[in-house]
Amino acid sequence: MVRRTAFTASILLLICQIVLAQQVQPKHIALYPPEISIPHPDIPETSPLTLDSIKPLPELPTLNVIMPLTEYRMTSKFGWRKHPITGKRDFHNGIDLATRAGIVRSIMEGTVESTGYHRNLGNYVCIDHGFVHSVYGHLSRVTVKNGQAIAAGYPVGITGKSGRTTGEHLHFSIRSNGIYIDPWKFLRRILQHIENEH
Repeated sequence: MVRRTAFTASILLLICQIVLAQQVQPKHIALYPPEISIPHPDIPETSPLTLDSIKPLPELPTLNVIMPLTEYRMTSKFGWRKHPITGKRDFHNGIDLATRAGIVRSIMEGTVESTGYHRNLGNYVCIDHGFVHSVYGHLSRVTVKNGQAIAAGYPVGITGKSGRTTGEHLHFSIRSNGIYIDPWKFLRRILQHIENEH
């Protein structure tokens, strides 16, 4: 439980760092730092720790994270861009991965929160992973149902060009507490974190 809690805390810290890195905030410089009194909590006395009182940690399931497609070419990054259809400056809340008839897979285990059709995203799937949501758009076919529990790597659909698009690709985004974060950075950092753990 300690390992899973530490891992979850690491992931939440990672998400905070990504969100904060995306926001430009003015610096506040204080000439005289305010005096802050920090309360000291009362620490209860405990019995001394012995080897007999230490229990082994239970086996925890390993977090499995994969890329949504096996073969792809990134055609549009996260952030501000010139929209390919309108030609206007537009914020792109995900990444576009071009491929032909690619099987789209869930990046982590989770529960299908919603599926349907959106005028911009076309056929889409949104998966709740507990601490983030992943969104897969422009699908030609959806292979999961609302409320379905799925494992990492489970096929959620086939790439397509439904909705507002210039060609076949997967629109992939990650949302944390209602805020879109860079999915490329998120996946790279979480995969790097898992690799460092092993």
